[in-house]
Amino acid sequence: MTIPGTVELLTADEQAALDLLCQFANLMHRIAKPEGVTYAHDWAEAADKIHQLQSMVMSQAAARAYPDQFRLLGGTSL
Repeated sequence: MTIPGTVELLTADEQAALDLLCQFANLMHRIAKPEGVTYAHDWAEAADKIHQLQSMVMSQAAARAYPDQFRLLGGTSL
């Protein structure tokens, strides 16, 4: 969805990837049983990895906005 007067910052594929990562995070949250003794540590480990992937996808917007400072995923140079 584009806010009037703005441009899309992420492609449809990037937005879809973020949606899938959100769904995966919710699934992992259910898999890591909240009543378990190691739940907090297990969830923190999974959440960290999910956040790393989210950051990679969201960095695409910065790479397009500042091509002289950041590179697109799969790109070869700044």
